[in-house]
Amino acid sequence: KFNTEEVLKTPRISGSINIDISKCKPCLICEKTCPRNSLKAEIKIPKKEDLVKYEGEVWAEGEIKINLDKCIYCGLCEILCNAIKIEWIDKPTPPEFKIANGIMINEDKCDYCELCKEICPTEAISVKCFKSAPRTIAKPEIKGKITVDTGNCIWCGLCVDKCPQKAIEAKKPFTGEIRIVKPEKCDPSGCKNCFNLCPLNLFYITKTPSESRIKVADRYCIYCGACVNACPYDVLKVNRFGFNIEENKPWNQSYIEIYMKLIDKYKPKIIEYPIRKLVKPTEKAILREIGEVVQPPVEFGRIRERMDKLEELISNRAVRILIERGETKRLNSLGRAIHQK
Repeated sequence: KFNTEEVLKTPRISGSINIDISKCKPCLICEKTCPRNSLKAEIKIPKKEDLVKYEGEVWAEGEIKINLDKCIYCGLCEILCNAIKIEWIDKPTPPEFKIANGIMINEDKCDYCELCKEICPTEAISVKCFKSAPRTIAKPEIKGKITVDTGNCIWCGLCVDKCPQKAIEAKKPFTGEIRIVKPEKCDPSGCKNCFNLCPLNLFYITKTPSESRIKVADRYCIYCGACVNACPYDVLKVNRFGFNIEENKPWNQSYIEIYMKLIDKYKPKIIEYPIRKLVKPTEKAILREIGEVVQPPVEFGRIRERMDKLEELISNRAVRILIERGETKRLNSLGRAIHQK
């Protein structure tokens, strides 16, 4: 059956995001990275207190260290144990988009059970337990999933780069580029229109001397053009090279022609209609068309001669006056006089 609702549905320019469940090892990185809060991580890890069981008094001696060069701030150790605290950044900023400033350990709460070491995906935690009270330690099992708010996600791809398992794929609605074309006119100390309007907070002020006082993390730009429209001095330029149609169908071509106007340097196709050339027919062609030319009869010449004389007579002003008055006798005599001339 023909689905009329599908045909009547207007195609949209849209991006896409997909999470490969087989690759994903649930953590907090994508959730903490997303500038739109479009990703939600649901992590289920038993607390340390439920995994470590002491026979009597609780005590232990040892040491714990975290290699910050290896730590990716996945957040698993913090969920597991109350002795670990990550200093999260509420809104990661460019160019690094760091999600945390550091990680701290309260050794008064740590009993060196080594569970955090066991679940760390990058082996950033080292733990040594010298001695402890009698205890049993169960292995932690990590469960969870990542959900995407598709109504809020704008497919920037930041989560794609930050995911350590490469489990996320994203496709932008547009392909293109953003450039700072008039850096000398930019005054970020007085005007921050681009900073305030960018839906992804991609603009930042350079810390080192450079030609431009602002920069943009262009890798994650979706080329919406909001910054260009907001800039009073035309400092920025966005060029779109192509777009992605959501559920492209054969009957969407008319919409695609409209969307192509958003692409830079697009020139609509000029439809060339065949032009009919008018050729003046030759005398021979005319003769072939009408056939044999019929000669006029002899009487036609005499009629033509009389018509010429009548035309000459009527052109006389005096004759026209006599005709209007109805004076036929005077008209006859005047006509003979003109004829004799």
